[in-house]
Amino acid sequence: MPERSSKVKRRDFLKIFGIFLLLSFIGSMVLSLFRKCKREIVERERMKVADIDLLKRQKFVKAVVKGEPIIIIYEREEILALSLTCPHRGCVVSTDNVDKGFLECPCHGSKFDLKGKRLEGPSPEDLRKLEIEIEKKDVYVLL
Repeated sequence: MPERSSKVKRRDFLKIFGIFLLLSFIGSMVLSLFRKCKREIVERERMKVADIDLLKRQKFVKAVVKGEPIIIIYEREEILALSLTCPHRGCVVSTDNVDKGFLECPCHGSKFDLKGKRLEGPSPEDLRKLEIEIEKKDVYVLL
């Protein structure tokens, strides 16, 4: 009877090693999916930007949130927060014409309505809307 060699052939070793690598890769992908699904819900930070009574009297309030100028507008029982950074070139949009119903960028003339919608000018898009929360008589912007 011929004796069998107990040595592992190179080809067999490479097959086993390749299968091990493939299973390790698949296992790590499955684990990363479970970690993503298991993330805890994190409460978002918020910053108080206005008092509702003041906002109702003045119709709008300006603030700076994390270095970004914003406007909080009260119109027709609705409160809206908009970034005052023009999407065109990043200039600060003027609030001088709020009483006339629009915001205007002094740099290149883009105009926006009081909901942030682009009316005219070179801006490629509307002003960015910010999420707000109202708690009792305070208006908060979500960061």
